[in-house]
Amino acid sequence: TQRATSIQQFSDVHPTDWYYQSFRSIVERYGVIYPYKDNTFRANRAITKAELIYLTSNGLIRLHELFKIALLDSKQCSYEGVPQVSFHIPTSINSNDWYYLSYRNLASLIGENFDYSNGQFEGDKPATRYEMAAILNRAFDGFIRLISSQRYLKSQAYTTKFNNSTSIGSYLIK
Repeated sequence: TQRATSIQQFSDVHPTDWYYQSFRSIVERYGVIYPYKDNTFRANRAITKAELIYLTSNGLIRLHELFKIALLDSKQCSYEGVPQVSFHIPTSINSNDWYYLSYRNLASLIGENFDYSNGQFEGDKPATRYEMAAILNRAFDGFIRLISSQRYLKSQAYTTKFNNSTSIGSYLIK
């Protein structure tokens, strides 16, 4: 599914919905929301663990992209690499699972502390509020460590745009 760029892409979101303005902002300003195949958002449906991982990963990738674009545009800096951390993928996750890359991306950002599920990840199960809090907290901490560990070097202006939305560690400046 392609990420949404307009709130009109969602057939079940209306201007009278209490969340409309916030949702519109995150869709149109940040582009981190993906509609279901039937172009719905399903605001009142519980979210699964896999969806939580997917949304968190995509949100952090976009924040990282925006951070680098702003930094490169304002300070004419070049960007060098992402530090590597050790992590493992639970055996319950197959590389063909639709959320595999998202899980891998967050695990590579957070490291071994990402595994909150005793080695098994049940992506189809509803995410509890404490799981959401743990994932978001660990993801934000990992993101802050990532940003603070980056090396940005002053140099000539770069016009490269960031095309890869599948991995935090795969952005390159040529």
